[in-house]
Amino acid sequence: MNETSREELQSQLEDFVKNYSENIKNEEKLAELFGHLADGYEGFDAPTKSFIKRALDRIAVALGLKPFTEGDVVDMLNTVAGKLAAG
Repeated sequence: MNETSREELQSQLEDFVKNYSENIKNEEKLAELFGHLADGYEGFDAPTKSFIKRALDRIAVALGLKPFTEGDVVDMLNTVAGKLAAG
């Protein structure tokens, strides 16, 4: 599997955001963003995976939760994407 660099991820995310019109709900954007992260996570390079995990851990700690294990990251991304999409 090809590794995705942080630069490639940033470019993909910027392209993703540019393709949405102003009247799309932010929740829909966020759900799709989490879906993209979950779908591509296994192909990301180690620094990018570490960056994503650290960001998620900061959110978890801020909410009073324990940090995620490496195996929990994709499950959590998929769960959040599904919950946001469902409303």
